[in-house]
Amino acid sequence: MLTIDQIYRYRSLAAQQQGYCRLRIYKQRDGVQTVLLTEVSNNPGQSITAASEIIATGLARRYHLDPATTLWIEHWPADTSDKPMEDAYASVKYTWKDGIASDPRWRRLSLERAEVMTGTRLQGQSDADPVAGAEALPHRT
Repeated sequence: MLTIDQIYRYRSLAAQQQGYCRLRIYKQRDGVQTVLLTEVSNNPGQSITAASEIIATGLARRYHLDPATTLWIEHWPADTSDKPMEDAYASVKYTWKDGIASDPRWRRLSLERAEVMTGTRLQGQSDADPVAGAEALPHRT
């Protein structure tokens, strides 16, 4: 079940500007939560991949996510690349110590596997992206 679908703002140490992405959190019946981060084409900050540990740490704190029962997925829609491509998904596993994520490890996922992990159909959801008008959002520093 989708519990959160919103814009998430983050700042990394390396980027001058705050970044943002689409954040969706799905809760499964067994208590497992799946976090789906979607890169947006007009993100002025670091990509979700480059800021992965910072985003995961911030989300775990803000939403009280238990790293032992939380799955992480990064999603890159076709429109976020200069090259023709299809939507791409990857699971991310972290090492957690004292509530801080480190050492991200990515593994490519099929659309079907990402749908199993979230418990919902994902294809076509980029069209309903709540950050489509994000360029109009104020950028906080």
